[in-house]
Amino acid sequence: MNRLIRRFSHINWALADQGMVSGANFLTGILLARFLGVEGFGIYTLGWLVLVFIGSIHTPLVMGAMMSIGPAYSEEDAPGYYGAVLVQNLAVSIIGTLLVGVGVYLSGLLVPDWGIRQLLWPLAIATFAATWQEFFRRYFFTRERPALAFAFDAIRYLGQIAALIVLFGFFPEALDSGRAMWITAATAAIPILACPFVMGKVTWSWHWTREIAVRHYRSSKWPTLSAPLERVSEYAFYFGAGSLVGSAGVGALRAAQNMMGIAQILFLGLINVVQISAAKHYSRGGLAALSGYLQKVAWMAGVATAAICLVFAIAPAFWLRLFFGEEFVEYGELVRWWALAYTVNVFVLPLRSGLRALETTLPIFTSAMFAAIFAVVSASLAIDWLGLEGAAIGILLSKTIIVLVMWRGMRRSFARLSH
Repeated sequence: MNRLIRRFSHINWALADQGMVSGANFLTGILLARFLGVEGFGIYTLGWLVLVFIGSIHTPLVMGAMMSIGPAYSEEDAPGYYGAVLVQNLAVSIIGTLLVGVGVYLSGLLVPDWGIRQLLWPLAIATFAATWQEFFRRYFFTRERPALAFAFDAIRYLGQIAALIVLFGFFPEALDSGRAMWITAATAAIPILACPFVMGKVTWSWHWTREIAVRHYRSSKWPTLSAPLERVSEYAFYFGAGSLVGSAGVGALRAAQNMMGIAQILFLGLINVVQISAAKHYSRGGLAALSGYLQKVAWMAGVATAAICLVFAIAPAFWLRLFFGEEFVEYGELVRWWALAYTVNVFVLPLRSGLRALETTLPIFTSAMFAAIFAVVSASLAIDWLGLEGAAIGILLSKTIIVLVMWRGMRRSFARLSH
């Protein structure tokens, strides 16, 4: 029994970590929705979407490549490799922070009705801090030290909940979207202060920096280009709702998504495991081993996610009233559409992991490109025609496009490599 536990300890830690992170995000969403109201929660959500958008570029560019390439290096070469990755992360964090600051400033001038200008400084600092906190999280998983990843995530996410409760409990009138974002920034910054002391040996040289930059570019160019497009395929509907319905519409759409976030625990937790395991299966057993592994992941993750989604889709009004309050009950249909969207989206996990293991990542970009084009063209039309439900249906269709195009690319890659 102990042997079995040790064998799958990396999966246990990954799921425990993601369960804690997703649970904390779920509870944070509930607290913010109740404390800020629909409109205030909508303003915070617009800022949060910017933070996630930067993360969507950062993840494949630095961390995705690290998780696929890093495990292959020997103990002798690992310090040089990870030192080069640290330099890459520093560059991404600085550039991302500057882009967010300029973007929020311009958005405040061009679309003042969004009320996002108040988030300029806290959102810029949150971007820098979150970029490093997420990097160290994936770093410790890649270096097989998942307990540290869990500990630092606990400091960030549980600390955020505690800070929100304390601020609202003692200073309820002081909590607004800007201060909520300051809490997000501060709790992300605290754990990264300790990370340099426990990350282990790393070294730096120009040789390693140049070599790894080129290798990461070759491995990540298509996933990195696809990441912002994939976000556009979802965010076009969010910002369309903000423009046509107002920030309250954004808050409602986000609350429904947050409700279904529990279904993402398995998906997000397994990202830290499946991507690394897929690469190992392919390197050791070839296409047959990779195919068998990916099919197993698809079945297990698909059935588990569908079961969770069904629980919330059957009685969405009950769950919205329970977690968010009476103000959100009228948006029950949005929960059902999000349930379908997450059930479809779970198949991205084995498809993307397989394509990255094969180092055939163009289909990842192509899928995101088609989904983004669909979203940009259809967002306003769908929301004009069906209101907020149109936004949720559009997101479902975007995710369906991504899965179908990746699946086609995977089949073609297997056919090409098997000959």
